[in-house]
Amino acid sequence: MSARHSLGNERFEAVLVRIETATGRPCRRNGDTVQCHCPAHDDANPSLSVSVRDDGGVLLHCHAGCESKAILSALNLTWHDLRADSPRASRVVAATYDYTNANARLLFQVVRFDPKSFAQRRPDGNGGWIWNIKNVQRPLYRLPELLTADKSSWVFVPEGEKDADNLRALGLVATCNPGGAGKWGKLADDSALHGRRVAIIADADAAGQKHAQDVAQRLHDKAAELRVFEMPDGRKDATAWIESRDSLGPDDLRRALIEMAENAPVWTQKTAENAAPLPDPEVRRIAQSVGRYSVNVDSNAFPLTETGNAEFTVALYGERLRYDHRRRRWLVWAEDWWVDDNNKEVTRLAIDAARSLSENLGFPRGV
Repeated sequence: MSARHSLGNERFEAVLVRIETATGRPCRRNGDTVQCHCPAHDDANPSLSVSVRDDGGVLLHCHAGCESKAILSALNLTWHDLRADSPRASRVVAATYDYTNANARLLFQVVRFDPKSFAQRRPDGNGGWIWNIKNVQRPLYRLPELLTADKSSWVFVPEGEKDADNLRALGLVATCNPGGAGKWGKLADDSALHGRRVAIIADADAAGQKHAQDVAQRLHDKAAELRVFEMPDGRKDATAWIESRDSLGPDDLRRALIEMAENAPVWTQKTAENAAPLPDPEVRRIAQSVGRYSVNVDSNAFPLTETGNAEFTVALYGERLRYDHRRRRWLVWAEDWWVDDNNKEVTRLAIDAARSLSENLGFPRGV
């Protein structure tokens, strides 16, 4: 069997990626066979041979004596996964994203697989890869472009590289951090964004919203301008929104995104505390069940008691208010999402309702 046959075997390549990811060391190709460090023992010298059987399956053999089942266990695979007809082990590289230093020297890659999963790898200096980024500095994505971009341009910061690339394809300046949501703090340096106009695009899920607020918090008082917004029409991210607008050309899409950034509220510590979307999927479910109450209510139907005032408040303002029992917080509808009632809006509305009810029943203001 030729080495070319082995290289063209997706299952074979997927198993190699699993081995390199598990050991953090590159495999070496030698004709029809590849030598790898064995994940089942502390392997100083590559002792695991990996090859393709005549039926298209994958053959593993540790020359140090490890049993095959121990190797499979270390790789979280089974015998069936090595068969030619098994889909589980097959991962195809869908995209690679280069992270470089300011001088465009490659530091590492983020690898996206199909089915969707991610891994990170760095050059080993010999044309191969080491499947980890231990002790490697983590720069912003597309750093050289960011450093040379027009200082007056908006810099869009989505959650991931795919979004950043799609924004860049429209002629926008875009960057992100490696690792996705919650990993901004591991960046070696984000000073390339200091003094810049930064528009953070939050993914429409709990992790995405939390990540966007974390990035904004870290860039607060460093960026010249700071905006945070989600894509319209319930689209999860920038890529989903761009794909949904296939009838628009790049220029129209670019203008629309710039307009979104310009129209988004300026992010400040106060807006984060008082008006940020709640990073909680349960709150989104609450938002889908907004009740419909008639504001044309007869105040005479409500007694002037605490219960009557509560029922009257619901009749007047129930469409705008919810109480999240799990989180023990009042929520107020802010046109597009539910927000925590940090401004005591519920209290104010309850007082207004009580005053209205007492006046309608003939009691003077103040009684």
